[in-house]
Amino acid sequence: MLSFITYKSAPEQLEILADEKGLEELISYLQHLKDAKDHMHLIIDSEIDRYPLPPNRPEVLYAKQIRIEYADSKQWEVNPSL
Repeated sequence: MLSFITYKSAPEQLEILADEKGLEELISYLQHLKDAKDHMHLIIDSEIDRYPLPPNRPEVLYAKQIRIEYADSKQWEVNPSL
């Protein structure tokens, strides 16, 4: 199981919830990105599961799509001329 959730009150916060199988899948996805130097989309009910939340938690939101992109380390360098 692999799930990504966030909160209405803290949308900049992302929590990753995973069991052993979910962690293995996430590692596999990341290894593929590293090897392919590409990007991928993780979609709810396909690669992402719905973590069981109590119905009285309307402030919790599921991430329905996660995009993970490989970025070369040079892309992270700050350009002082900008």
